[in-house]
Amino acid sequence: MQRMRKMVLVVAVLGCVPAQAQGPPDPRALWEQATLYRDAWGVPHIYADNPYALAFAFGYAQAEEHLGPMLLAYRVANGTAAAALGEPFLESDAFSVKMGHASLAVAAFDEAGPLTQALCEGFAVGVNTWMFEHPGQAPEWAEGVRAADVLALWHCYLMSFAPFDLEGTWRRAPAADSGNAWALGPARSTSGRPILVMNPHTAYDGPFQWYEAHLAVGPLDVAGATLYGLPVIIQGHNGALGWALTPNVPDFADMYAEAESPQPTSKKDAESEALRLEYLQAQIAASSQPVFVNGDRRATGDS
Repeated sequence: MQRMRKMVLVVAVLGCVPAQAQGPPDPRALWEQATLYRDAWGVPHIYADNPYALAFAFGYAQAEEHLGPMLLAYRVANGTAAAALGEPFLESDAFSVKMGHASLAVAAFDEAGPLTQALCEGFAVGVNTWMFEHPGQAPEWAEGVRAADVLALWHCYLMSFAPFDLEGTWRRAPAADSGNAWALGPARSTSGRPILVMNPHTAYDGPFQWYEAHLAVGPLDVAGATLYGLPVIIQGHNGALGWALTPNVPDFADMYAEAESPQPTSKKDAESEALRLEYLQAQIAASSQPVFVNGDRRATGDS
């Protein structure tokens, strides 16, 4: 999971203390640095002076349209969906805790660059500002968004494609089982312009939903689609090139069934066991008892 620290996206946050929806001291200062308008199809176009203001306006725009599904996606990634929606999400929450989406996001924040931090923090402030300005319009279970939630969701999305092939073990369904992407050069189109088609085969429900937008800051000008809850375009085009996403079943993960070792007979065995297994405790409000989950992210080959 060390690769998480190298991701272009973000983060930071406070352990399990619920975040409160609060706006920045003066949102007007950020709106003076960003412009948001929607075209005839409702697609947001955002022009900003800096990445923080860009992400702020984008978070505000997304909250305005689909706050509930976005907040639920964050809960799924953080392993707290059952606290809001009950037992149907218990296995999902336990899986998210095992995968460490939230804890890895928090740990990665200190190593994130200024751009990543600005995008995630600005986006979280934008969502929270909309909630702060529209009391009573969020779900009853809504909490304020934290910068780390963005990275947790991104990690949750990427890891949904991992080939978890251990029979009898619950896993999250891949964000897409199939898809297609293709392009036509100018010589092959009637308009004389290149055409890029992006067609991710995504379910109508679930935590990974696409959102179209156009973002511009400084020399960067990109249009395309992102997921609910992310502050950047992840498939689209700029003035020079276009790109798309489609799954190709990469084999980038292995899954092991771990069992506790017998009672250690020596200090060395005890230390080895402590390094090999990490236990995480997730208190899920929908359950009458705490759920203990074997994180198993530091397993070594010395078992």
